[in-house]
Amino acid sequence: MLCLKLVRGTASQKAFAAELDMHENSVSNAERRDSATQEYPLKLASARGINLHWPCLRAIGVTEDTLPATEALDKLLQLTIEVMRRTD
Repeated sequence: MLCLKLVRGTASQKAFAAELDMHENSVSNAERRDSATQEYPLKLASARGINLHWPCLRAIGVTEDTLPATEALDKLLQLTIEVMRRTD
């Protein structure tokens, strides 16, 4: 998943997995097969101190200048949560 690779940056998958206290295969699977566990993004956010929506928005070309209004972001977050609940 591109947004996960953006968060990892230039760190190797092995180094990033160590930073997240996870197995290297977890990082690889999340990035290559879009099969991240629910634990993965939480550890990501905690380790890097980021809002998980920002890398994904950046991956689709959103910048600070083109950032949607707060109401639109709220709707996006609500839809994301609904989709996640349906796939659990």
